[in-house]
Amino acid sequence: MWPNKVYPWRVRINPTSQLSTMAAGSIASRLGFIKDPTVWGTYFQREMISIEKDDFLRILGHMKGKS
Repeated sequence: MWPNKVYPWRVRINPTSQLSTMAAGSIASRLGFIKDPTVWGTYFQREMISIEKDDFLRILGHMKGKS
């Protein structure tokens, strides 16, 4: 996305709630951006990527304990 790894935008955020940690492997097979769940960890070790809203909501729900 940015060849020199300098990301041109910075966004100040304020947390709105406390989320729990999660074992990403437990939902890896249900995330669309993970094409091979057997190596799910490699998908979280990359640079910033854009994910679909459904995947974001699935991860958020899992972290809130609703999945």
